[in-house]
Amino acid sequence: MDVRKEDPKSRDKIVVRWAPTPDDIVDEMCKLGKVTKEDVVCDLGCGDGRMLLRPVQKFGARRAFGIDIDPKVIEAARKNAKEAGLADRIDLRVGDIREVKDVSDATLVLLYISDELGAKVGPVLRKTLKPGSRVVSHRFHLGDWKPTRTTNVTGKDGDEYTLHLWVVGEKGKDKP
Repeated sequence: MDVRKEDPKSRDKIVVRWAPTPDDIVDEMCKLGKVTKEDVVCDLGCGDGRMLLRPVQKFGARRAFGIDIDPKVIEAARKNAKEAGLADRIDLRVGDIREVKDVSDATLVLLYISDELGAKVGPVLRKTLKPGSRVVSHRFHLGDWKPTRTTNVTGKDGDEYTLHLWVVGEKGKDKP
């Protein structure tokens, strides 16, 4: 048995430990991704929705959508969107991000997922995002897709955070 490769007949069960990205770091991610009023923001593994709420509420993104495997955190995210008056601009769904096949509606993707999940969703992002779309990840990589830029920022909590930016190029020109 080779435990380094997933067995399609017996898929690993994901057990997610949700750890929120601090709001000031989400803001730094939005700045790195250069959020505009035309952007549609996506967060795969969206947790409580903060990486969807802040780009819409604070940076003026047009709308946002997110997916999370835990129905309880999706309910919390819906409550947060409603309380912020943004329920009509933020779509939240229960789902397994390993099953996502298309995110072409997004122009900006914000992520805080593991390297393992990043390796699984990276190819979907590269294949389906339009040229010029951006992906910003807090800490983790997207498999062998090399970031366009990596930066470190210091949070209000005094901790240092690593952020990665990928800009989708013309198809075939952003190969690893």
